[in-house]
Amino acid sequence: MDFKELTMWYDNARYEYELADEKECIITLFEITPGEKKMKNLLSEIIRIGEVRESLIIYKDNDKNIVLDGNRRISLLLIDKYPDLIEKYKISLQDTEMIKKISTLYCSVYEDLEEAYDHVESRHQGEQDGKGVVRWNSAGKQRMKEIRGQETSLGYNVIRFFKNSNLPQHAFVREHIKNISTIHRILFKKCIYEDKFGLRSKDEYDLNNDQIINKLTELFEMFYKYDPNGNVNNVYYTEDIKRFFSDLEPISNNQKEQLKLDLGDNDEGVNSKGGTEKPDDKHTSDDVPNEGETKKKRNSYKSSIVHLFNWSSKGIKINNACLNYYIKSLNSYSVDSTSIMQNRFLYDSSPIYYRIILECAIKEFTMFITVVSNRDKFNAVQEKEYNCFNSTSKTTSLVTGNKLYGIYLIAKKIKDKNKKKEINDLIKALNKINMNSVEKYDSFVDGLNEVVHGFTKTLSDEKLLEYDTITLINLQLISIMTN
Repeated sequence: MDFKELTMWYDNARYEYELADEKECIITLFEITPGEKKMKNLLSEIIRIGEVRESLIIYKDNDKNIVLDGNRRISLLLIDKYPDLIEKYKISLQDTEMIKKISTLYCSVYEDLEEAYDHVESRHQGEQDGKGVVRWNSAGKQRMKEIRGQETSLGYNVIRFFKNSNLPQHAFVREHIKNISTIHRILFKKCIYEDKFGLRSKDEYDLNNDQIINKLTELFEMFYKYDPNGNVNNVYYTEDIKRFFSDLEPISNNQKEQLKLDLGDNDEGVNSKGGTEKPDDKHTSDDVPNEGETKKKRNSYKSSIVHLFNWSSKGIKINNACLNYYIKSLNSYSVDSTSIMQNRFLYDSSPIYYRIILECAIKEFTMFITVVSNRDKFNAVQEKEYNCFNSTSKTTSLVTGNKLYGIYLIAKKIKDKNKKKEINDLIKALNKINMNSVEKYDSFVDGLNEVVHGFTKTLSDEKLLEYDTITLINLQLISIMTN
C-alpha cells in the first residue's frame, strides 16, 4: 500500500488524549512518547535496511485507511511535508532523500474494528502467557547473533565452549554452566580479569588460550560446586566476588604469549614475522631448497600460523564455534613434529585459512562501511570505493580483489589522528610489496582460490610468506578502522 493513502490514528493509545491532526501526532511522537532519541534510532534503522519491514495494522473506515499500529514508522515517512520539523529535529537532507525512496508498505487491513484492535493488543500487551510475542532470553539473542555471523558476548562464547567440549576435565562445568549475565558479572570484574587472569581488560579473554581455559575451568568448578544452581546472590557485589574467589590462584603474566607484527621503517621487503629480507636471500621459483633449509623455514613459519589463528586479538572475532574448533585443532599440529604429513598439511593448506579469515573480516568491514555515520570517519570516501561492499553484489564470495583494494583506498582517507600513523605504516608495507592496485589484489585472491579449489597443491616458501604478510596487514587495517 502507498503510504500517501494512509491516515495517522489521532486517538492512538500512545497519546494521553485525542490529537487534532497529523502534525501534532508527529510532534507528540518526537517530544513526548517514545521521544526524539528512539524516533531517530528507528529512522536510522529504516534507512539502513531501505524499507519498513514490519507490517502496519490498518482499519479501513469507508474511504480512510487509519493506521492503528505503525504510527511511528508512518510519521517518519510523512515528516518531509513539514520543513520546520525537519529543521527542529535536525534530520539531515541525506536522510530525508533516503526516506523519499520508500513508498510501498506492508499492511494488514481490517474492515472489522474489533478484529483490528485484537491484533494491535497482541503486539503491545506482552507475552500474555504465550498468546502474544514471547521475547528471547539473553541466550536466544546471542544465538541469533551467532547464526547471523555477528559478534557474540563473552558469556555466550564461554558457555558454548564448555557445552561443545568433550574433554573429561570439562565434564563438570559442561553439566552445570548457565546464565550469561552471571558469567559476565564474574568475568567483567577487574579483580578477576586482572588479578586472576593477568589481563589488561575484559576484552582480552582468549578462548583459544589453554591457560585461560584451564583457569576458567577452575573458576567455574569452584563456583558451581559451592552452589550447583549458580545463584547470582553468591557473587552479586564486587566484594562478594573477591571473597568467593580469594583462593583462586592467578595466572602469571608471562604465561600469555603476545604476538605482534612489527612492520619496521626501512625499505627492505617485509616477511611474515614483520622483519626484512634482502633480495639476494630469497629463492627464485627455480630454487630447490635442501631438506634442512625447508624444515627450518616451516618451523619458523609456526609463529605466523599462531598469529593468524589468534587473530581475535586484533579486534575481529570468528564467532562460529565449529570454525573455532577446527582452527584450534589445526593449530594443535606441531610444525616441529617428525610427521611429514602434519607439516605439509598445515603448511600447504595455509592459504585456505587465509581465505576463511579474510571472508569473516570483510563481512565485518562490509557491515561497518555501509553505515553512513561510519563513513563520516573518513575524508570524502567516494561511492565507487565503498559500493563494492554493497550486500546486493552478485558475487558469491566476499573475498575479491576489488573489495581488498577498496579497503586499501578507504584506509588511506581515515581522519582519526590516533589511527592515521598506524594505518600509514601498514599502507607503506603494502606499497613495498607492490600491493597498491586492483590487479595486484586480483592476483592475490586468484592465488588463494587456486589452493582452495585444489588447482595448486604446493606453493614456494616465498609465496606463502607473501600471502601471510598480505593477509596480516589487511586484517590489521580492518581491525583498526572498525574499532
